Amino acid sequence: MVDVPGQVSQREIDILIESGVGPYRITIAVEAKDEGRKMDQPHFEQLLAKYQSEGSIKVNKLVVVTHHGFYEPVIERAKLLGDQVELLTYKEATSTDWGKLPPGVIRFTLPPHLCSFTFSPSIEGIDAARLWKGAKIICSHGTDFGTPEAYSLRVFQTKVLADRPQLLEELSRQALSEPQGQAFANITFSMDHHVLAIDDTTFPLSQIGFSVHVVDGKSSMGYHVCEITAASGLKTTVPMAQAIVAGKKLQFVFPDGLQSSQIVLRIDDADPTGKPTEG
Repeated sequence: MVDVPGQVSQREIDILIESGVGPYRITIAVEAKDEGRKMDQPHFEQLLAKYQSEGSIKVNKLVVVTHHGFYEPVIERAKLLGDQVELLTYKEATSTDWGKLPPGVIRFTLPPHLCSFTFSPSIEGIDAARLWKGAKIICSHGTDFGTPEAYSLRVFQTKVLADRPQLLEELSRQALSEPQGQAFANITFSMDHHVLAIDDTTFPLSQIGFSVHVVDGKSSMGYHVCEITAASGLKTTVPMAQAIVAGKKLQFVFPDGLQSSQIVLRIDDADPTGKPTEG
């Protein structure tokens, strides 16, 4: 029995497993119950409240072990919680590899950024990305407002977010609810008496458009082991993990096991089927 300082009072956990995954600490609580029969839903909900209610003990995963198993409503409730909860009978617990219990879900986010920019009237013969970062917005009085990228960012921060301060939170929630973990907001604003100047040439400018792109997705993490054989015949096993989330394929390598102080991460684009894109 382990005493854990909670926000409200001292709490007791049967077993508390703490492990390191790179720079992160992973905590797994194990609750062992023997009530002479299967665990029913009221008892299970009381156990969940210990870890999920306000002021509760915060862990990454809860493992519940009983001698006689669980009634079907408990099993269905646990399924809804995904990798946060695992149910085991005593027999299953004695044969479980506890070293393989780190949380199986990864959350991948990128800072909001502007993309998919357009100009009206359209400008032919010059790459849009070069215009976005290299051209200058000049008003009829000769004032230089900087690049379209810098100017649009100021408009977004001082006007768009001023009118809709919850926009980024809304996009993040939307991204989390989408299978690909991405959300976009399309913004357009008018320009009066302005031109776009680049390479000693000016182009009339009446409107700029762009999208605000938010990446915030969750996906299951798959763990496996790669066996490396040296020229001497010596074999070494290296833990690896992989996830497809928010349009990206994330591959992790733990050179010194799950407690590696450094992790190797490779990020590739992935198509909707989970296959890496070419290039």
